[in-house]
Amino acid sequence: MQERVLGDRYRLLERIGSGGMADVYCAHDTRLRRDVAVKVLRPIDGDPAFAARFRREARHAASIQHPNVATVYDFGEDGDDRYIVMELVRGDTLKDLVRRRGALSEDEALTMAERVARGLEAAHARRLVHRDLKPHNVLVGGDGQPRIVDFGIAKASDGTALTGAAAVLGTAHYFSPEQASGKSADHRSDLYSLGVVLFELLTGRLPFDGGNPVEIAMRHVRDAPPRPSDWRPGLRRATDEVVLRALEKDPDRRFATASAMAAALLRARDGAGPVPVLRPASARRRSGAFLLPAFVGAALLLGGAAIARSALDRPAAAPPTVAAFTASPVPTSSAPVAAAATAAPTPSPTPAPTRAAIPVVAATAPDAAVAEFYRRVARRDFAGAATLWSSRMQANYPPAQFIDGRFADTAALQLLGNTTTSEDPVTGRATVAVDLLETTSGGSRRWAGTWQLVRGNDGWLLDRPSLAAR
Repeated sequence: MQERVLGDRYRLLERIGSGGMADVYCAHDTRLRRDVAVKVLRPIDGDPAFAARFRREARHAASIQHPNVATVYDFGEDGDDRYIVMELVRGDTLKDLVRRRGALSEDEALTMAERVARGLEAAHARRLVHRDLKPHNVLVGGDGQPRIVDFGIAKASDGTALTGAAAVLGTAHYFSPEQASGKSADHRSDLYSLGVVLFELLTGRLPFDGGNPVEIAMRHVRDAPPRPSDWRPGLRRATDEVVLRALEKDPDRRFATASAMAAALLRARDGAGPVPVLRPASARRRSGAFLLPAFVGAALLLGGAAIARSALDRPAAAPPTVAAFTASPVPTSSAPVAAAATAAPTPSPTPAPTRAAIPVVAATAPDAAVAEFYRRVARRDFAGAATLWSSRMQANYPPAQFIDGRFADTAALQLLGNTTTSEDPVTGRATVAVDLLETTSGGSRRWAGTWQLVRGNDGWLLDRPSLAAR
């Protein structure tokens, strides 16, 4: 294609996607010398207010910082072109994934939906509603993380982006009843759309279909949704109940928040008992096969917890790579603890043996910070572990839930690998590759991926995890 440079900065290299409202290009940022994704919106004819709405909504989208939302770096206008610059996520959309593979495993679908719910939670906290959530707008990178794209664009275009039969048809399948009826949409509309997406991930098909957008929209308004198990026998009852609650016609009968839906998804997957509408704790447990760890809202995968190979001053009787401890018993289930995203931390029954807190000592190297974090977790010094998180992590993922609750059932941790792969003294950022083995009362699980860290005043702090089950 003929070379184009937008804003005297972004050199468009190749078109990598196209939709009803925009073309997406792989581009090179000539100032920061990195590849990015640039979405160039098609002009909205006869709408002089569109430019102002576009700028306002692009600013809102850029304010969302979450592992499950594609990061917006910049936006601008160049002549008649309006564009948004985002992180370049190399991978497929969720729609591509389903087309290629068919229905996902039950655990994988629930985990994927939980991560998307966490991304929605971050956006809704900033009063930003997507309004056009569908699998086409969820990218899945090579790390397995789903990332929501196009926040704010649907609102900026006030629906005029839904031009062309294909675009309308694709969106109508995921409409909430209130959107289909021409009413205003709020955050609960996004949760309805996520329920449709989850139905598709579980069954490989849509709950409502028809010959044209109007017919499909009317079915969302009037028809009762089928249970996913009607099309895929053997799914857990809790999975059916989460989907059906998300697909309630009355928004007041859906989950009140994305956080509540995320917690229900985790409980459905892990058999932790009903949260308000879920299967009993005696229901069968997950198989353990899934793409992404469940917490993961930040993937907090705190990831799969681990301890450090090089920084664990363990007694001679234990290998230096292993830190074992006896966790408090969990009263409701013996299932492995999902990465922390339950509605509230696991109740603490019988307390574990008291351990002295590890003093807060600044880590001079990124991998040492990761090792120290898992060391403190292994010793159940959860307060000390939280001090090694950046302020961003602590704000988005309250440690009481995502450390204390996440590791309540962890019995042993082992850091199999812990290597700093990049360190930039100018930006104060680093990446550490980790390979972790976690043992719970339900068995062992291995996690692999990376932690991104930032340099604080007193040393390195863990800022963004990206770990997946192997």
